Amino acid sequence: VNSQLFCMDVEQIGRRFKGRISFWGEIDRQHVLPFGTAAECRAAVGRVRRALDDGTGGLIAQCEWGVSNPPENIQAVFEAWEMPREELQKRHG
Repeated sequence: VNSQLFCMDVEQIGRRFKGRISFWGEIDRQHVLPFGTAAECRAAVGRVRRALDDGTGGLIAQCEWGVSNPPENIQAVFEAWEMPREELQKRHG
């Protein structure tokens, strides 16, 4: 499902559909990516992964960015997607 996860309650979506359908793991490109810090971008990835990633392929890592997004935010997003789930949880709750 290609959805705007940050326009919805991603945790509720996860409770209802985690493990049943696959999600395109959109990170908020209107607020977090252009205006957040690198730490906030990593936390956003952590939030999506906690809510939707059950380790069986139900979440597709994704990041769409524009010219106004700081390169360090894009780097932080990709680093967080590549991080093992257990390590991401230790670092970013």
